Amino acid sequence: MRKEFLNQIIYQIFVRNYSKEGNLKAVSNSLDTIISHGADILYLMPIQPIGVLGRKGSKGSPYSIMDYNLIDEEQGSEDDLIELCHLVHQKGKKIILDMVFNHTSRDSLLSKTHPEYFYKNKNGNFANKIGNWDDVIDLDHTNRQLEDYLIDVLRRYERYGIDGFRFDVASFLPPSFYQKARKALKEDTIFLGECIDNPFLLYTKSVGFPAYSNTELALAGIDIFYPYASFTPLREYMETKQSKYLEQYKYALALEEGSLPEGKYITRTIENHDRERIASFSEKENFTRQLLLLSFFTMGPAFVYMGEEYKLTHKPDLFEKDVISKEIKDQDYYSYYLKLVSLKKREKNLSMLASLVLDSPEHTLLLKNTFREDQEEYALLNFLEKEQTFNLPNGTYLNLLNGEKLEMKNGSLTCKEPHWLAKLS
Repeated sequence: MRKEFLNQIIYQIFVRNYSKEGNLKAVSNSLDTIISHGADILYLMPIQPIGVLGRKGSKGSPYSIMDYNLIDEEQGSEDDLIELCHLVHQKGKKIILDMVFNHTSRDSLLSKTHPEYFYKNKNGNFANKIGNWDDVIDLDHTNRQLEDYLIDVLRRYERYGIDGFRFDVASFLPPSFYQKARKALKEDTIFLGECIDNPFLLYTKSVGFPAYSNTELALAGIDIFYPYASFTPLREYMETKQSKYLEQYKYALALEEGSLPEGKYITRTIENHDRERIASFSEKENFTRQLLLLSFFTMGPAFVYMGEEYKLTHKPDLFEKDVISKEIKDQDYYSYYLKLVSLKKREKNLSMLASLVLDSPEHTLLLKNTFREDQEEYALLNFLEKEQTFNLPNGTYLNLLNGEKLEMKNGSLTCKEPHWLAKLS
């Protein structure tokens, strides 16, 4: 059981667009700043060479990999990666690397040396199982020799000092792969799985291809999961502001939280390289602050995409050079972000038992975290620009965001701003 994840933060870095240099040395030089923004686990997006055939944009997608065993020259060298890992470990942190084992670029080295490792269509040509992607071709995981090859790739990066791996579209890789990888790697290696949303999972099965649920992959060895089993209705709510979607999300969130075996966790990422910035969904800062608190509150590690702390609205282009701004333009929001970081990092969170979804009015979420020794904390999230009333047990509460004590005597609290409450008595 990996209890240490309960008070940690995963910080995602797109190396090309983190700095004007766009390389691993620039990440090393910025390490103190990254850690000051909460990073316990640095997560690097793919750093391998990108394919040319069918390339999107001038730079291409980092998820269209030409050679798993090389590092893109523009981003650095093996020595640069080893040095970054060393510096991360010196500071008591971990570092994980993105692994794209569902597909490669169309001109990958592997497609030339081992064409038998790839999925073929009825005409015998390299192809995609789902959709038609110009820059990638799919691997065939029914070939067990492929699994051995990919595990050797993981071992290579483990020797460089990488502490774990984020698996792209993890639902498309069979449980047998993760089971075999677990046995081959260090016992404490971190496995983060980007599992697909349930509608896509069911669609994939409906057209005859395997796809695996969070529960199946948890039993196979994944430690931490993306929140995509519940994400669809939340995304619809953020985009449309229609209350029916938030009501659907309440049920989906409860099901997701209860679907994993003990010791497996959801990281409630709302923004990342695939998803829009939290701050882009509304011009109302209250709406943005509610979403940010949601991403930190629930059981499991928090997840931050580089620039999220600066309230950026622009998501870096996946196919171009598009460096993020690191200017603090809103000091109040930045301070709010750092407060959430400090709340997530508390030792108390290591004793958390569960996150619950409670009844609440439309356009609100009322969440409850339970801890050993009968401790309770509540998140009151109101997405409207007017006050709404939440029902809570009577007692004394402390608002951990501002230090204010609240006496609950009539079983309710009316508020507009986000609240993170600890029940004192």
